[in-house]
Amino acid sequence: MRRLVLPSTCVLLALLGPAAAQVGVSTAEQLPQPGEAEAERLDADQRFLAAVRSANTAYQLRLKLLHQQITGSDPEARIEAMSVLARLDDHTAIAWIVPYLDADIYGPRTLHAAITSLARLDAISATPHLRKLTEHEDLQVKTAAVNALTALDQLTAREYREEASDADPTLRAVGVVQSGIERDQEASKVLIAALQRDPRDHIRRMAAISLTKLGNRGAGEHLSRALTDPDALVRRYAAEGLAKLDYGPGVPYLIFALEANVAGEHIHRALVDLTGQDFGYEPGANALERKRAVDRGFDWWTDNRDRFQ
Repeated sequence: MRRLVLPSTCVLLALLGPAAAQVGVSTAEQLPQPGEAEAERLDADQRFLAAVRSANTAYQLRLKLLHQQITGSDPEARIEAMSVLARLDDHTAIAWIVPYLDADIYGPRTLHAAITSLARLDAISATPHLRKLTEHEDLQVKTAAVNALTALDQLTAREYREEASDADPTLRAVGVVQSGIERDQEASKVLIAALQRDPRDHIRRMAAISLTKLGNRGAGEHLSRALTDPDALVRRYAAEGLAKLDYGPGVPYLIFALEANVAGEHIHRALVDLTGQDFGYEPGANALERKRAVDRGFDWWTDNRDRFQ
């Protein structure tokens, strides 16, 4: 068995002749050495991690200084520190700020700063303290407390009615507006936006389910459109929602959705529940048989659409 013998560098240079002077040694020097690229990558990663650690250290130092300002004796520095912590959206600060909701110790400016900061931090745990401050004698403190509870969605319908009859026009306006808005309408807007635009399948699924739970038939239009969603489960929950909401105008959308045979079994069941009709659709049937069932569905819809408007 013959062995393959590689020529030495000298032999290669001799074979290359004059070209060796141009590309031989200089090219070899320019090529990265084995492991050099990996070493550079590791070095870059280390620099990145070092930067992350530095940023974290700087942030922790900033929090420490802000905590010192809050617990210090300068009320103006305390108020400014509360505002900064609210902008940072660091929930660590909630426990630092809540003690300054004590109206027996602190004045209106500190109370107002603490209320607004905690509202921005979504501090549900501060709700009992905020409720007490809705009875505060200072109008700004009282209004801030009501607004904070509104933002935190912690006022009951009874409390909104009470605010609607308050002598102060600002608080009365808050109560009237909130009393006149159905909470589920606001929730519907958020859920509809998620159903239409969120790129995550599981979010759109949850939106379809939640819209159905709200029981608002106005969501039927959006659930109907969701029957063309790329995710099969979104289509299923949208179809089931149309049936549960008894949304008649969604019938043609359900029939049309059967053509794609995506979540077909669930869409067909929803169609039967909504119309009381079975058009002979079978998810496992061939395309021709499914089309015939869809055509029967549309024929029936043409004659009965007026019943479902």
